[in-house]
Amino acid sequence: NHAESNAIMHCAILGIEAGVEGAVLYSTYVPCLECTKMAITVGIRKFVCLDEYPETDYDLIKEAGVEIEILDKNKIERWAKDMISSEE
Repeated sequence: NHAESNAIMHCAILGIEAGVEGAVLYSTYVPCLECTKMAITVGIRKFVCLDEYPETDYDLIKEAGVEIEILDKNKIERWAKDMISSEE
């Protein structure tokens, strides 16, 4: 299973509502078609990701009203370096 489907199933097992109003899915990549369907079904309305994925159905995501935010990798790398240097 992909990380997105694992996270959604884990929430279900623990009784945590993954699709509460305004739920956000954080992932390395924009979810594939199957994970997108699962996320939409449980009510997730935003994906925050580092990069795109070739098997993503952007039409389905748009039709479902799900927002996609692709993070700026340069800012993340700078932030990560700052955290590492502050720990030393």
